[in-house]
Amino acid sequence: METIFRLKATDLNLDFLKAIKSLFKNDNEIEVQITSHSDFGIYKSETQTECNERIEQSYANLKKKRNIVSFTGEEFEALTKKLIKK
Repeated sequence: METIFRLKATDLNLDFLKAIKSLFKNDNEIEVQITSHSDFGIYKSETQTECNERIEQSYANLKKKRNIVSFTGEEFEALTKKLIKK
């Protein structure tokens, strides 16, 4: 099963997370992808050389385990709860 939800960040809450869990309750694993529709100036015009350098730097960071953000499902739920309280 595959679905796309388009909503405002302010609409994210525990009820939404519970609904997703209910919707996919028979699946052992799901994939969550978050895309912003505003680029915050991240996507700028760049030359092919600049693009290649950025990709090579990202790869080097991965190999050296630098500038990487990751967390467990439990950490994600804790962060979600913390952000909802704000």
